[in-house]
Amino acid sequence: MEGRDSYGSAKIGIIDEDKSNDVERQVGSGSILNGRGFATSIFQSEFISNITTSKQINGQNKQCNWTKSAVKIEEGIAWITSTKFIGLREGALNVGAGAIVYIDQSTQIFGNTISQTNLKENPIQRNIICRGTSINKAQLHAESISFLINNSGIESRNKWILISNDSCKVFGSVSTSPSLLFVPIITKFIAKQMNRRTGIYIEINGQSLIRCQNIWLKIEEKITNTYIKPNSIIYLLENISTKWEDDHSIVAQVPEDLQIVQKGKSLQVQLLIGETSEAAELIQIEGGQQWTMVTQQLNLYEVALYLFLVFILQKIFRLLLSTVFIV
Repeated sequence: MEGRDSYGSAKIGIIDEDKSNDVERQVGSGSILNGRGFATSIFQSEFISNITTSKQINGQNKQCNWTKSAVKIEEGIAWITSTKFIGLREGALNVGAGAIVYIDQSTQIFGNTISQTNLKENPIQRNIICRGTSINKAQLHAESISFLINNSGIESRNKWILISNDSCKVFGSVSTSPSLLFVPIITKFIAKQMNRRTGIYIEINGQSLIRCQNIWLKIEEKITNTYIKPNSIIYLLENISTKWEDDHSIVAQVPEDLQIVQKGKSLQVQLLIGETSEAAELIQIEGGQQWTMVTQQLNLYEVALYLFLVFILQKIFRLLLSTVFIV
């Protein structure tokens, strides 16, 4: 399966037209191939698992982070051409420290889902890990067309590439994706004032609304003065969700705070996606909408109370003025 030769001072590992089935019988990162310190060419090969069962993992976010893979490349360079990575529930490819991996657009990556028996309930996949070190970064060169929904050849919006922003550089058309893990599709986004207390009711419908701790909600004051930076606050959606049972709908509640979410204010609400709130990018809503507006209006009781307090304060102020003049 593997041959090695010398090319200058570099060693070359070649895998040509190999078909590896049930590769996950060996557990660990690089369970079928661990290339370290030499150049590797993988051509017209197939890495396929026929295993359809998996252990239950408590907590969906743990499923969004994985460390194992069928193929691992470290401290070397690899070219992957006309190759398939299919059904690898433990992970397909790991681009490690010092690795430079080129994935040709002829390569197909799909179906590397944790549970092969229930794809609708658990759509999380494990395609590629790209993680080096701060002084020895990893590089991944890939095209979006290699990441497919299934064997129909249709490109998937979700790439399922787990990267470390500090130690991995991504090149090729795949690097233009808003999120290398997955990209939610938002078909409905509602933000409105809660009926009985101050706060915002949030309702989101769409596809790929997956709990991986990378969807954020940004609330920002709507102001008319363009010279003033508006105040804003960002919440991780998991922390404020009240109903999130599948990847199609979310219900959340934003609480009142002392600065932004208050009665009488007009607010702009946006959805973001990213590994951190600082690096998160805007999620487009179908139809081109980028945000939704909500106004925290006062109810009749609150208006009456406000006017009463203003009246009392005016009375006190006038009384103080008259006292000063008398003295």
